[in-house]
Amino acid sequence: MQLNTKKNVQLVILLDFNRQSFKRMISIRTYLEQGKILSNSELEFLSEMIVKINICQRGIEHDPECITIFTNIAHLLSRVVSLALENEKKITLRK
Repeated sequence: MQLNTKKNVQLVILLDFNRQSFKRMISIRTYLEQGKILSNSELEFLSEMIVKINICQRGIEHDPECITIFTNIAHLLSRVVSLALENEKKITLRK
């Protein structure tokens, strides 16, 4: 893949994240912080985010700005997934 194509893919993902995904991830994180569990659509959304972040991280080895941005996005995603797993574990233990 050419450098310009990689940059364009990263830019599209970043713009999408800024417009929609960031708000949804914050909303999901808030929901999980209340001890709730994820719906199937939320799980699908997180799965898609993981794929997008993996695509971007493969092409940013030499771009410090992109590394910082996508590392922060990945950290937020990691926190959301961790909360989801903790909540699922709590629900399972109660049964």
